[in-house]
Amino acid sequence: MTDTEAIDLISKNGNLVKRALFISSKILLVGFQASEWNKISEQEVF
Repeated sequence: MTDTEAIDLISKNGNLVKRALFISSKILLVGFQASEWNKISEQEVF
């Protein structure tokens, strides 16, 4: 399975992910640590 196929599958079925997952063109966060998620600004996301 390619990365693109995996991302497409996860985006359609969130139950496949057991941890919080955030993917953008600049950031990849796996798991949930509030301090890390709070550091994300809109400019970093898009």
